[in-house]
Amino acid sequence: MRNTFLLMLLIMGNGLTPGLQARHDSSRWGLRAEMGQSKFPPPGLTREPQWNHLLTLPDGRTMVTDGGIMLDAAIAKPASPPSTVLPAEIGKRYADIMASKYPEEVALSGLSLRDRAYMTSSGIGINPNYIDYLKRTVAGAIRFRVNGSLDPIVILVNDTPVGVVMPLMLPKN
Repeated sequence: MRNTFLLMLLIMGNGLTPGLQARHDSSRWGLRAEMGQSKFPPPGLTREPQWNHLLTLPDGRTMVTDGGIMLDAAIAKPASPPSTVLPAEIGKRYADIMASKYPEEVALSGLSLRDRAYMTSSGIGINPNYIDYLKRTVAGAIRFRVNGSLDPIVILVNDTPVGVVMPLMLPKN
């Protein structure tokens, strides 16, 4: 299980915190990893995710990820499917995450833009480029299930889980 999570973190962690020094530390997963810095595009910048990995959930759905967001390929509609296919155990793990009942659920309209991120009422940040991408791409009501600042955020469309996005960890002021 630990090896599966390490691979998931390497793949999803690449987009975890663009432009900000990030530390992912979760006692539940027993892992701490430091991520590097990259330029954080300003909100409103049109940038499509660069889908580089593909995985299949146990229910047969195909998902694509760019490292910071994982989305149902039927919604993302990549021009061509990524050639790198992730192991089935990772698909199982993300299916479990997407089925989780988290304590906070927020509508897209419930997010506020501050500190260069869309924020939930509990202070969890989401990359504005992913929010803007979802607004342009998704037909239907978008909601998010949030557990904590270190856990993947579940993306719901019309109350159906369709993906996850990694939270931003903003520096403490």
